[in-house]
Amino acid sequence: MSNTNTVVITGNLTGEPELKSLPSGTSICKLRLASSTRQRNSDGDYEDRPNYFDIVVWGGQGETAAKYLTKGRKIGVTGRLSWRE
Repeated sequence: MSNTNTVVITGNLTGEPELKSLPSGTSICKLRLASSTRQRNSDGDYEDRPNYFDIVVWGGQGETAAKYLTKGRKIGVTGRLSWRE
């Protein structure tokens, strides 16, 4: 059995989708998603802390995302997580 890398993230788009094409003709759509985590601060009050994710959508799904998604829209994404610093 192989390892599985699956993630589900919900949040709001922080900007308009950016649709580009590779030299091979493959479309890619870049999205930036903000998702909040609620944490208790030193005073005991809760505050929301944002997490930002850069998302790349490939092919026909990318073209559809660029066509229908807009800044501020709440979306859910299922995919594979690649971590870079």
